[in-house]
Amino acid sequence: PPNIRGLEFVLAAGFLIPALGTAPWRWNTRTVEERKKMLWRLPQRRVDLWGWLLVALCAGIGEEIVYRGVMLQLWERVSGSWGIAVAVCSIAFALAHFLQGWRSMAIIAVMAIANHWIVRISGNLYTAMFVHVTYDFLVGIIFLKLATKEGLLPFPATSDKDEDKVTT
Repeated sequence: PPNIRGLEFVLAAGFLIPALGTAPWRWNTRTVEERKKMLWRLPQRRVDLWGWLLVALCAGIGEEIVYRGVMLQLWERVSGSWGIAVAVCSIAFALAHFLQGWRSMAIIAVMAIANHWIVRISGNLYTAMFVHVTYDFLVGIIFLKLATKEGLLPFPATSDKDEDKVTT
């Protein structure tokens, strides 16, 4: 079972603060066309956030088990080196996100390495799962707000009541 101590909170904050803090900057360094292209993978309305939370949970838990759990152990046994195993798993993780583009893949590889360190230092996958789920969910909200502010969405990210009026 998860054993949440101060170390896990420090590790989580050490990852999430810079990763989420740079999200608006990373959004703004993209062209408008790149931003529009990104929107098909992101929540488009507030009502979509429940589905987005499910996506974040599945990705955060599943990918951590696969890449930081099982795959890391296998590659560490094959190579005899934690560093080589981390490199292989981080590259594989980045390649699995190929549809997000090369620049995103590079950022994802760095985040994967950081999550490997979180697992190594904390001694568990739970902290990395929490970080991954939290990051995915919150970055979706951040990008939704930025896209709404720029008018890039096909309809405004309004309240649920307003969305019901549009669909009925």
